[in-house]
Amino acid sequence: MPMQAAQHKKIMNILEALPPEKVEELIDFAVYLKKKTKPLQKAKKKTPPLRIPTFHLGHISRQALYRDKLYGEYLDRKFD
Repeated sequence: MPMQAAQHKKIMNILEALPPEKVEELIDFAVYLKKKTKPLQKAKKKTPPLRIPTFHLGHISRQALYRDKLYGEYLDRKFD
């Protein structure tokens, strides 16, 4: 993007009025600004933990997972 003539003239007037060490600081700042304008990579968002829907399982009664209710006497006969 071309710089406007008035802006260019204003910058040159400021540069001519500054002492040499300040000019170096201004150059360093201009280099910093040039580097800063490069787009930064976006940080990756942390993915939320996987949620498994369980609404289809329905209600499980407490006795449903008891050994006696599941297998009855089958395991007792098996281990005898």
